Amino acid sequence: MTEQPPLPPPSGPPLTDDEFRAKLAEVLPQLRAFARSLTSARPDMADDLVQDALLRAWTAREKFQQG
Repeated sequence: MTEQPPLPPPSGPPLTDDEFRAKLAEVLPQLRAFARSLTSARPDMADDLVQDALLRAWTAREKFQQG
């Protein structure tokens, strides 16, 4: 396994919760489309996958770096 290169320094101040929520809302259609492509168009599984991804993103929002 190769080592990951170090992350670049943050490019600005961290996003507020409202700003992060807005960023998530912007990518929601793409997340849904990608999830449906992974689950053979099974809406229930695709929705679960999107919900899990959003929950993980929200939990790690303090680590988010714009770029």
